[in-house]
Amino acid sequence: MKPKHLHLVAANVSISIVVLCAAGSPGADYTVRVVNPAVTNWMILPDGPLPPVCKPAVDIELSACRGEYEPASFVVIATQPLEQVGIEVGPLTGPGGQWPTHAVDVRVVKDYYWPRDWGIVTSPGIAVPSLLVHDERFLTIEPDPSDEEPGRLKNVAVGELADTEELQPVEISQRKQFWVTVHVPEDARPGSYTTTLRVVPQNAAPTEFTLRLQVHPFELLAPMLEYSIYYPANLYRSYSRQNRLSFSDITVQQAVAEFKNMLDHGVTNPNIYAEPTRGPHGTIDFSRLDHVLDLRESIGMRPKSLYLIRSPAIFSDRQLTVEERLRSQHGVAATLQWATSRGYEEVFFMAGDEYSGDRLRGERDSMVAVHEAGGKVGASCFLDFFDLAGDLIDRPVLLNTAPDVLFERARSMQPREFLEQLPELASLASFETMLSAPNYRKAIDGVHRQGKKIFVYMNPTGGVPFPDLHRRNQGLGLWRVGFDGTMNWAYTHITYGPDGTHPRATVREEQNMSLGIVFRTDSGPPLDTLAWEGFREGVDDVRYLTTLYAALRDAAGRFRDEPLIAKTHQWLSTIDVAHGNLDAIRREMTRRIIALQDLGYQE
Repeated sequence: MKPKHLHLVAANVSISIVVLCAAGSPGADYTVRVVNPAVTNWMILPDGPLPPVCKPAVDIELSACRGEYEPASFVVIATQPLEQVGIEVGPLTGPGGQWPTHAVDVRVVKDYYWPRDWGIVTSPGIAVPSLLVHDERFLTIEPDPSDEEPGRLKNVAVGELADTEELQPVEISQRKQFWVTVHVPEDARPGSYTTTLRVVPQNAAPTEFTLRLQVHPFELLAPMLEYSIYYPANLYRSYSRQNRLSFSDITVQQAVAEFKNMLDHGVTNPNIYAEPTRGPHGTIDFSRLDHVLDLRESIGMRPKSLYLIRSPAIFSDRQLTVEERLRSQHGVAATLQWATSRGYEEVFFMAGDEYSGDRLRGERDSMVAVHEAGGKVGASCFLDFFDLAGDLIDRPVLLNTAPDVLFERARSMQPREFLEQLPELASLASFETMLSAPNYRKAIDGVHRQGKKIFVYMNPTGGVPFPDLHRRNQGLGLWRVGFDGTMNWAYTHITYGPDGTHPRATVREEQNMSLGIVFRTDSGPPLDTLAWEGFREGVDDVRYLTTLYAALRDAAGRFRDEPLIAKTHQWLSTIDVAHGNLDAIRREMTRRIIALQDLGYQE
């Protein structure tokens, strides 16, 4: 069961989205301020001083490519309680006409309680603004006192654990943060599109402001890096523990919704926990894996590789017996034949989880057996993997252990202190540590010299409340350090009780959000988090980078003396990914992409 520890990675932030928000003339009852940038490590708490990212302005100005999701955020600050506050959004209109109304989605940022006994970085329990919901009423935080923790709270579902499809009115006693996501249609014409947002309280005058989005005149390419994630889930139709629905068991409806949610956030190849079964005569039944791939492919998730956590391959930290070796190789060969029949090019059989030292060295014989059968080996591992089994691990997933200093400091902090100092804490553990550390360079560069790719995970764990950290470390930080992709822990975290299961009533409401990056609902789509939105922005940063490199390659042959080409390469080598303004960096990438594509003949 992963993880055995909690690691945090962070970066100092000072970034600015192209958002200038909004306040009309609401009178004395409330004001509206933008969260600028929307993806930030600052938490908007229900009381106390507003963080510096909350700024008054005029309009919301965004830019994006066709098919892209682009976020913005604003806060309503009440001097007197506001009742039944609604947010009204008109359709975006521009050169291509009117977009569908669902192109603009508005949600509330909701607190979620992290109990102390989940290994959260703070010793007391803590309520963290993290979930993005349409209806904040279906999940509440209520007292759950005990002799040891008289003030402990818990998350409680009110009725069905499912969100509504549209934003519901909210009560605002002091302040409330809203999250806006614009999804640009795939067929949108380039140009400027506008709409009006209105804050409409039942007991106060409405406020309105303009949301404007510029659609770029180029296509955004898929990222040069691969985005996977640990996905510990099993389809309930084919797998259960004595028909008891544990947290890892999900329905087909949940699986489809979660695969679509991953794809919408840039994850194109989550690893697979479903496993084939062996028949009485050695035959292998791949129906479980077929079922998973059918669902993934139905929503457009069709990568070239498969990462199998459970498989017929046998991994042991000792020499295999002759029978074990033959059994493992038969399973690997059958799996490869099955994958090829479905059109997949390679299969990685994932070895023991986080093995190191003698345990990893002992797995070498198992890895050799997989290779002899034509398979490839993947493994989550520590830095010693390269010396012990670097010649046999084809897709290492390297654990980032750099941020221990952040982890140790945060554990001793009180909840309020922790939430108010997130940006400072983030600065303690930048991915830059890996850039200069010889042990990381040895592992990353050594793998590349072998012609292989290397991923990273726990970079940071999924649910830690550092949205900007996720953007940097899962975005341009991967490129800067030299990773080829990420397989982070985790989409949702495994939650078990002492007997290996977990009561259904508990797992519905108290999911481990310090380790999982979304909140699983009973039937529909999962609830996104601020961290998950930061992750998607990181993926999009890499997509802009990929598009810029493609424009450079295309222009280099035809315009070899063009100064813009050399200057762009120089600019890329000097951008400050760890501390720079990521939105400004993306804007500059956009400007250079357009300039490079405009070189040459013009009417």
